[in-house]
Amino acid sequence: MKATIKDVARHAGVAISTASNVLNNKSGPIKAKEATRKKIFRAAEELNYTPSIMAKGLRSGKTFLAGVMFPLVTGSFLSEILQGVDDILNDYGYSMLLGTYKNFDSFKHKISVMKAKGIDGIVAIGDNRQEYAEEYLKLSKSGMPLSFIARNLEIPGTSCVYVDGWKIGYLAGEYLAGLGHKQILAVHQEQPDRMAGFADSLKKRGLDFEQETLKWGTDPFESGRKLTGRFAVGKLPVTAFFVNSEVMAAGIIYEASRLGINIPHDLSIIAVNNEPVSKMTSPKITTVAQPHFEQGAGAAELLMKKLKGEPATEDVKILEPYIIERESCGKPNPRR
Repeated sequence: MKATIKDVARHAGVAISTASNVLNNKSGPIKAKEATRKKIFRAAEELNYTPSIMAKGLRSGKTFLAGVMFPLVTGSFLSEILQGVDDILNDYGYSMLLGTYKNFDSFKHKISVMKAKGIDGIVAIGDNRQEYAEEYLKLSKSGMPLSFIARNLEIPGTSCVYVDGWKIGYLAGEYLAGLGHKQILAVHQEQPDRMAGFADSLKKRGLDFEQETLKWGTDPFESGRKLTGRFAVGKLPVTAFFVNSEVMAAGIIYEASRLGINIPHDLSIIAVNNEPVSKMTSPKITTVAQPHFEQGAGAAELLMKKLKGEPATEDVKILEPYIIERESCGKPNPRR
């Protein structure tokens, strides 16, 4: 039979209230002598006692559950973000209720399930599509604590940790322009801040670029293959691609190899994210890397501080991207 707080108190020879105060307030003010605390912790260890989250929740009016909302997208870097979220939630004694969604109906269903389970707050990838942003606004107005990752939806009272999108674009533009590229195609997914940074970096050199926007749900690998096919027949007269992810870059590299296009001699590619696939292709992919774990951990930390009533030094934290130089970029081929 599982040991209870009464068993621990009896084993340690103290009052139940003393045992409860010590075991449930490890980092807070404890009205017990050090010798008494040690006896209680020793008794709990000998009896293999673990506190009941349900009982704790009944006392505090909380479930110690945090919802985590992620769009169902390709990208193994999401596991790093989730690990950051989970590590912080565990530190605060919280469990994660994960909800992934592929469209607006499944999004609303997952939110309703989370609310029915009594979650205390939500950590979410910031989804700036209008209907999703409106739902998050409604949740915030209803009193649900929210902390966003990757995109700042600028909803009053919410928190956010994200990477500077303008800086991502700016670094990519600086890198390609520095190699001498003047004919560039940028492919993105409704990321105006990223494109603004890219444009600013090229504009100061008197350069312009072409851009295409991918629809949500588009297969990035197949999109990369199609881009390469268009390049091969001269429909994309460029020397470099700036693409949305390494998965898309992998599709470009795959199709280029099949069609006899040499990367980076004939075509340079710089991507974003630093997903594991970036080191698995030949050539390996140059990328603008984002700190993934830190985004998840930071957003979870801000949510936990809000739930615990602890003061936060900031509600919005902006992280810095950085270039990882590999093999997919080179100087432009003068024959193109």
